[in-house]
Amino acid sequence: MILSVARLLDVDPGLDPRSILVMQMSLPQEDLYNGPPGHPRFCADLSDRVGGVPGVVSVSAIAHLPLSGGGAGRGLTIEGRPDPGPMQQPSAGYSVACPGILRTMGIALIAGREFTARDTVDAPGIVLVNERLATRFWPDENAIGKRFKIGHVGTNSPWLTVVGVFRNIHHFGLDSETGPSFLRPHSQAAWPSMSIVAKTASAPAAFVTPIKSALAAIEPSQPVSERPHHGRRGRELRRVETVSDDPARAASRCSRWCCRRSGSPVWSAIQSCSGRRRLASGSRSARSRATCCAW
Repeated sequence: MILSVARLLDVDPGLDPRSILVMQMSLPQEDLYNGPPGHPRFCADLSDRVGGVPGVVSVSAIAHLPLSGGGAGRGLTIEGRPDPGPMQQPSAGYSVACPGILRTMGIALIAGREFTARDTVDAPGIVLVNERLATRFWPDENAIGKRFKIGHVGTNSPWLTVVGVFRNIHHFGLDSETGPSFLRPHSQAAWPSMSIVAKTASAPAAFVTPIKSALAAIEPSQPVSERPHHGRRGRELRRVETVSDDPARAASRCSRWCCRRSGSPVWSAIQSCSGRRRLASGSRSARSRATCCAW
């Protein structure tokens, strides 16, 4: 069992979480999960305000933070393919993000481009897709420029053009399979709650106060809190978390979460494995893997 946990800790998550501060924030959104955004300039304001904090290397936001347990999915219609019927409709994981999400989270862009400020609600609909989606639906073709829509073939939802392909990540845990997934820009789709991710030049905990102040400037009428808010609908910051720089502590949290998902009572084995990881964490690669899901 200890060997199995050790192998789990050696899984490459597909991202680099070091020196990242995570904050979750609710946003005004009339149509909760489809858009258009209630705050159309949210991503631009985030870039201006938080990106302007000295020591912030890059900043973005995403609706479903990888390795946090949350996610969503959508049925798809692939352009040029026959209608497979409602029982055979293809589907993929779905999320919404701001420009710079791949760069900030250390997810490799394989082809094409990331989102930009030009991808507004009035611009043509676009998506970023992972490698798994690209190879599943266009195995012998270049996915850039291909189109699909959300929903069945008869829906009036817009066609979305693939502008970028990013590396596969283990979204739901290191023990999970990587399925097809795609991202839409927040400026075109929106989501009522976003995880702000800020890459910092030094220890992320030192940036909590200035980044909270920057977020308060984006939504000045709302309080900023480090605790979840369950009262009247608001737009305040809800949670603050930092990625641990201690590889053993991070490994412990990561393994416990992954094993809890699989229902395996292996906490003692995890503790033992974490202790061994502390001894083996001198290399940069080991440290990176050990901090894989310590959000």
